[in-house]
Amino acid sequence: MPVEVALVGEPHLDRDQGGGDAGPQFSGMAIASVPSATSMWIRFSPYYDGAIQGAATDWLFEYDATGSASQTLTTGILLTVNDPSNYLGSSGSVVLSGPGISATTHSKSINLPRLTTHPPYDEPGISMTDAQVNQCPTYNLTYTLALYDSSANLLDSYALTLPMRPALSTELSASSFLAVTSTSPVPAGLVGWSGGIVSATWTRPDAINADSEDFWIELSDSSQANHVQDEHSLSTGATSGPAAFPAADFNGWTVQHGYWAVGGQDTYLRIFETTITSF
Repeated sequence: MPVEVALVGEPHLDRDQGGGDAGPQFSGMAIASVPSATSMWIRFSPYYDGAIQGAATDWLFEYDATGSASQTLTTGILLTVNDPSNYLGSSGSVVLSGPGISATTHSKSINLPRLTTHPPYDEPGISMTDAQVNQCPTYNLTYTLALYDSSANLLDSYALTLPMRPALSTELSASSFLAVTSTSPVPAGLVGWSGGIVSATWTRPDAINADSEDFWIELSDSSQANHVQDEHSLSTGATSGPAAFPAADFNGWTVQHGYWAVGGQDTYLRIFETTITSF
């Protein structure tokens, strides 16, 4: 195959996910009023993309009695396609079709290492509902991957097989995933960052193979045009992972967006991935 392809089922746990945009930072914060014991109006100037944006405004903040970070469980398929030899051309694409999904296009983006469903963002996953997963056979799912060049000409097609369908949401809980116990620096400390060591520690459920864990981190500037990333497999039984980013890799830009993830495989090679944070 002239491109590099990996297809796996991917249950996914997002913890404290903020989406693709940077979370808000505040300048000149002040308490405007305290209407009750569980809420208050905060006045601040929003700061993002390297500058204060607009005039000061008031937001109502309310106390969350649960005290828990938000988390979202998703499931589906992860299709990773790399084109190091430029076989697809500068703007080629691939289309995956098969059980439980509509034909899904992954496109090339000049600033990303692999094809993505939503350029310019690095999103190779295909989310599936339980209804879609239930359309799949339990074992040996066959998908077709079609390769197209920049002029939408079909170059080739291949059959890919998943050993087992993606997990249903009802089969998943937070205990299905690696549980992240600490990160260094904390996510807020990465905004404006320009190099150094990033690390995380976690615990592993018994269903995840001890020798299949991966640590992934991607950081980018406000425009998403500049980014650095590190992805590597870990040693057997690993419960921590560092990633080093030399200052020279940043060439003057600083981090405004990013996410960390750690994942492992079960016996059917399904990846159970925890996103540590998105900001």
